[in-house]
Amino acid sequence: MIFYFEKDVAARRSPWHRPPGQVCSQPKQSPRTKDCFVGKNKYPPRNDMLESVAFGWEILYNGYINKETTMAQYKIVAGTFHVKGFQPDGDSIRFQANKPENWDFFEWETEADKKAKKKQLRVESIDAMETHYEGYHQPRPFAIAALESLLEMLNIKSVVYSLSVTQIVEADDGKAGFIASASTDRFGRPVSYVFPKSAKLTDGAIMDSATLPIEDSINFQLAREGLVYPTFYTSTDRVFAEKIRAVVARARKTKRGIWSIDKTSDFTLLDMRVLQEDILIVPKLFRRLVGFFDNYSDFGKLEEYMMKQRDNLVLWDGTKKRSLADLMKFTGRRIQMKTPVEDILFSPK
Repeated sequence: MIFYFEKDVAARRSPWHRPPGQVCSQPKQSPRTKDCFVGKNKYPPRNDMLESVAFGWEILYNGYINKETTMAQYKIVAGTFHVKGFQPDGDSIRFQANKPENWDFFEWETEADKKAKKKQLRVESIDAMETHYEGYHQPRPFAIAALESLLEMLNIKSVVYSLSVTQIVEADDGKAGFIASASTDRFGRPVSYVFPKSAKLTDGAIMDSATLPIEDSINFQLAREGLVYPTFYTSTDRVFAEKIRAVVARARKTKRGIWSIDKTSDFTLLDMRVLQEDILIVPKLFRRLVGFFDNYSDFGKLEEYMMKQRDNLVLWDGTKKRSLADLMKFTGRRIQMKTPVEDILFSPK
C-alpha cells in the first residue's frame, strides 16, 4: 500500500505515535517502531503497519496534498498448507510456518494466537462464496469451485468432504508454499497473499508492493478467473487493489465465472432458499441477509435492519458511506446495489 501525508498534518496521527524527537517515557513501546503508547490508549495497535496504512487511507480520502511516500512491508513466510479436519473455503485455509520465529514480525491479540501451529489465514483482497455460514451456504457449484481451485493451485489432492460438504475429512495436504503478510486481524489471522511452492520468494524476506509479485499469488489468480469477488478494506494495499481491480474488470466484461450470473446489482429476494440455491451475490451482503432472516420475520424491516449496520465504508473516489444500505435501493422485495463491489472499501473490524 502506498500512502501519503504532509508534514504539517503529522500531528493528526494516532496517539500511539510520538512526534519526532520525543523520548518515550511510557512503559509500553512498539517492539518494532519504538513508538509510544500514550494518552488513554492502554494497548498498542494490533500491528503498527496496519495502523499506519489506515492513517494513510484517511489522508488519501480527505484530500491532503501528497508529499511523502511510505510502503507497507510484507513478511514472506514459507510453510505448509493444511485442510484435513478443517472447514476451508475459497478464501481461508490453515498454514504452518517452517520457522515459527517468522511470526515475531507481527503483533498478536494473544500469545495463544502467536503460538498456534496451524494458523487460520484471512486471504486478502478476495471473498469467496460461503460453503458454510451460520448453517447456510451460497450456491454450492460456485462456492466449491473456488475452494477446489484454491486446493488445486496449492497441489492439495485426494480431497474427501463430509456428507454436509462443510468439512474436509481426508486430503493429501501439508503442501509447501508461501504467504506474504503485513498484519494480523482481530481474530489472530495473518492477512495474507498466498503463493504456491513455485513462487520465487525467500523465506523470512521483507518485501513491499513494488517488489512482491502479486500476479503470482493465488488471490490474484482466483480473481482473474472470476471465481471470487474482490473485497477491499481501507487497510488493503492500494497498488495491489488496483491490479486486482483491473483483472476483475476484464473478468466482468467477458462474463467469466461468477460474473456470468452475478445478481448483486439487482435481485428479488423471496426467501433464504433463493439465496442458497439460485442467486449469486457478494458474500458480505449474503452474510448480512442471513443475519436478517435469523432475527426478523417481517421482510418490511429489511431496510431498517441494513441501515443499522455500521460498515463505515469508503468508496474508491473517497466518498464516505455509513453502511451498505446507503448504496442500496429497496423496492418491496427487489434489492438494487449499483456501486460495483470493487469500488467499496470496507472498514477492518
